[in-house]
Amino acid sequence: MGVDLHNRTGKTFMANWWGWRRLLDNAFEYGWDPGRLASEHHYYHNDGQVVSAEDSTSIADALESYVKSMKARGTEDPEWIAYTEEFIEFCRHGSFKIW
Repeated sequence: MGVDLHNRTGKTFMANWWGWRRLLDNAFEYGWDPGRLASEHHYYHNDGQVVSAEDSTSIADALESYVKSMKARGTEDPEWIAYTEEFIEFCRHGSFKIW
């Protein structure tokens, strides 16, 4: 179980619960501000929430900072970095739904 993300261009991204929460936590830790939402926890569920294009871009920007930091330190699993970079690319395509 986890989340399936779908955007308007037909692209999808899948994450298990552990990975999905880690992506959001890392984004939040590295500067993502969930904006109009009370917290990043709104996106922890798979109820068809819409992640706005603005939030998607902000998540990608924060995760790019995270990846840059981890690469500089050499302290993160390379597979996790690659997975995070795939998600960043997905986010760059704009708004998406969480299922």
